[in-house]
Amino acid sequence: MKLVKFYKVPCTPCTMLERLLDMQGVTVDESYAKDERLDLEDKYGIMSVPVLVLTDDEGELIDFVAGLDPSRINEILEKAGRI
Repeated sequence: MKLVKFYKVPCTPCTMLERLLDMQGVTVDESYAKDERLDLEDKYGIMSVPVLVLTDDEGELIDFVAGLDPSRINEILEKAGRI
């Protein structure tokens, strides 16, 4: 499984997501600025940031969280086996 993060600078919630991941010692497999990978944004239906996406090894969507929802973020990190 892969964790993919979409963010924008400046973006206070994006910075807070990064800090939350750092505090838990979690690194993402791929990280893209908004509009950097429009193909993936279309594929996963991303319209705003921050977004944390969990995919299988072929890139198919398993789960995602948009915004800064710590309980949902932890659910995805648990599914990914990162915490």
